Amino acid sequence: MITYKQKKKFLEYAKKISRQHIVSWNELPEVDLYMDQVLIYIESHMKDFVSKDTKFITKSMVNNYVKQNIMPAPVNKKYAKKHLAYLIMICILKQILPLPDVKKLIDQKLEKSSIEDTFNTFGKSYNKAVSSIVGLAKQSYRNSDFLELEDFNFFMTIGANSAKLIIEELLLENEKK
Repeated sequence: MITYKQKKKFLEYAKKISRQHIVSWNELPEVDLYMDQVLIYIESHMKDFVSKDTKFITKSMVNNYVKQNIMPAPVNKKYAKKHLAYLIMICILKQILPLPDVKKLIDQKLEKSSIEDTFNTFGKSYNKAVSSIVGLAKQSYRNSDFLELEDFNFFMTIGANSAKLIIEELLLENEKK
């Protein structure tokens, strides 16, 4: 049986997640940054958006994203707003999708929009998705749809997998166009 303490802990965490937001394009630093500054910026802004105890950004990772053409190369070893936007999107998306699919997803949006619009749309989509998932989870908890915490964990994991499968299919479909 899901205990009162577990429900309370879940609701506290759901509230915390609901308060997170992706910075907008206008909130990104105007000044170009060197690699060490980029890593500090991304780590400080993204630590609550990725799995705990996961090294989600390193110098090697950034260099690999550039080599794999997932993001543009820095100019004179400096990273601009667009680079930070790419890195924020990559850090979140790679938690679910393999890097080639992250590239496809970003590239498909950039075919129709600027990096600024793509990044702002990403932030709005993030907020909307979090609100929907947290709302669904809260409703399930309130309705006592699950007797055991493990049952709820199955439900959420299966939902994440279903969303991943849909994304993969839509990426393939969009590639065929």
